[in-house]
Amino acid sequence: MALGEPGLNHGGFHRRSANHGKFMEKFGRRDTSVVSKNNSSCHVQIDSIALFPDILEAIDRLRLPTVLQEAVTVVQFGSSNGQISVDNVVAILQRLKEKFGRTIGQEPEYQVFFQDLPTIDFNALIKLLNASILPNQDVHPVDCYAAAVAGSMYDRLFPVSTLHFGCAMFDLNCLSRIPESVSDRHSPAYNGGQTGLHRSSVATIKAYSAQAKEDLCNFLAARADEMADYGILCLNFRCRDSDSSTSYSTPHEVIGDCVWDDFIDKGIISADMRDSFNPLHYWRSVREITEVVADFSSDFEVHKEVVQQVHIPAGSASVASTPSPSLSSTAMLRAHFGKEVTNLYLQRYEQVLLEGIGNQTLSYHQSTTWMIVVLIRKPRG
Repeated sequence: MALGEPGLNHGGFHRRSANHGKFMEKFGRRDTSVVSKNNSSCHVQIDSIALFPDILEAIDRLRLPTVLQEAVTVVQFGSSNGQISVDNVVAILQRLKEKFGRTIGQEPEYQVFFQDLPTIDFNALIKLLNASILPNQDVHPVDCYAAAVAGSMYDRLFPVSTLHFGCAMFDLNCLSRIPESVSDRHSPAYNGGQTGLHRSSVATIKAYSAQAKEDLCNFLAARADEMADYGILCLNFRCRDSDSSTSYSTPHEVIGDCVWDDFIDKGIISADMRDSFNPLHYWRSVREITEVVADFSSDFEVHKEVVQQVHIPAGSASVASTPSPSLSSTAMLRAHFGKEVTNLYLQRYEQVLLEGIGNQTLSYHQSTTWMIVVLIRKPRG
């Protein structure tokens, strides 16, 4: 909701003064404890990979504020997924409401932050939040304030010791930058010939691994400052069982590069244009994640590390339910190849996927590995 728009009454948003910031609104909510199932992106739809219960269970370990009047702060790192980001936060708030109702019979206020890069349309996100939180006469609304925070999650974003619960659902798979060496034709890490990583060399994977390690270290260092004592931090990764590039060989990655190869053969794009594109996403290995987390053992207690093989539907007879590349990847493709070529790619991608499922050359399900890490901020000395 843009500043100055009239607010909604009866549990919706209410207009705030300009002093509360452009994106600050107050709202009630409807009763729900599940993540939306109406979005086809399996990468970020948490309930579809059966890991959200681990996040909700972590909420039950959250300690009460030292002062009841103190607001409980919740932050979602990476909010560009729109409705899914909103539904995840609504589910978290409902669990908090239930927790405080069981333990002390009353609730503090909640301050929710949606974090993402400045290029994200936060006003559109707030409108989605407004539409998701509807009046319900049978449920007392959660007293909650929502705000947007524009900036990189790999930097400091909040004051020291101010966050009680934080979660990064998928965006930690997105690097802060593409390693320079993978675009250098004279480097052993040069990634020419593909737009993904499943056909990449060991040197290319090592370059991405080094950048991913730097980013995760920066993320945890910033959160170590920002999390309140005993605060909960939940991290969700798509990951690999091993350090080899073969772990990337799912139907999604293989089909994508095959489509680009076909476009080059047909003269739709040049090989140079394809070779100059590199992905911003990287699936860490389980070892890469656990080693970095272990480096922060003086700041965080590891409450839970769960690695789970999940069989995600690769498509169906309905194109609408076919999981296309993520929104952020699509934006990168359009910026590099242009809107017309990218749209043609997406159409061809879906066509090949559905044809493969129809003739049974592709499995209806693809096996992916996911990891949930739940950290508790150790008390400061």
